Amino acid sequence: MVTHAGLAAFADEQRERFGVTAHSRALSFASTSFDASVLELLLAFGAGATMVIAPPTVLGGVELHELLDEQTITHAFVTPAALATVDPAGLDHLEAVVVGGDACTADLVSRWAPRRRMFNAYGPTEATVAVTISDSLVAGETVTIGGPIRGVDAMVLDSRLHSVPGRVVGELYVCGDGLARGYLATPRSRQRGSSPTRTDPKALGCTAPGILCVKIAHGRLSISDARTTRSRSEGSGSNSVKSTRCWRRRRPCIRL
Repeated sequence: MVTHAGLAAFADEQRERFGVTAHSRALSFASTSFDASVLELLLAFGAGATMVIAPPTVLGGVELHELLDEQTITHAFVTPAALATVDPAGLDHLEAVVVGGDACTADLVSRWAPRRRMFNAYGPTEATVAVTISDSLVAGETVTIGGPIRGVDAMVLDSRLHSVPGRVVGELYVCGDGLARGYLATPRSRQRGSSPTRTDPKALGCTAPGILCVKIAHGRLSISDARTTRSRSEGSGSNSVKSTRCWRRRRPCIRL
């Protein structure tokens, strides 16, 4: 379950960050079982843009290239794996492409970023959709997941829930209106405690999606090579919620 505030904030974030207008043409490519489908809905509806729904037979490659070209798509969200199968040549009308759901490689950025704006989004299942989005990526520079979007506070903490300095690996914690309220008809998953940060007492809860990050310049985050604190048995999105203790505040928070 997601909040109206989280949806509204994410719609505003996309419209302004990606430059969507009423004249834009946004692609609907993700499965409705993937939360990126909500990203696509808000991408179009948030600006009164046209939404072009991809046929279910289009999965990538030449077929996706033809769809982007024939429908003059200006804004699209595509997973890195699917985007890697598409030739970017001839898609000059594609103004912005957003990737997420998997690691974005430097090679993919070098292929797609030079002629358009390219963004890398990250969000755990327990967020409205995303919690961080990069600035426009530049070929040859470090690929980051950016910083927290509106409605989200992001922190990189050590095992004692102390903020880590720049370039030091820590675990990502997020809180704010951008978080979902839990799974429908699963009351336990809606139990959220206070944020471990002293600077945001009004935060609605804190969640740790199990991602290891480092803070780099200008508030941007880069996922560590170690990537995750989750064990193989815990899964990667629909895993059960585990309780942990935010000792710094002596109050419970949620760790996934």
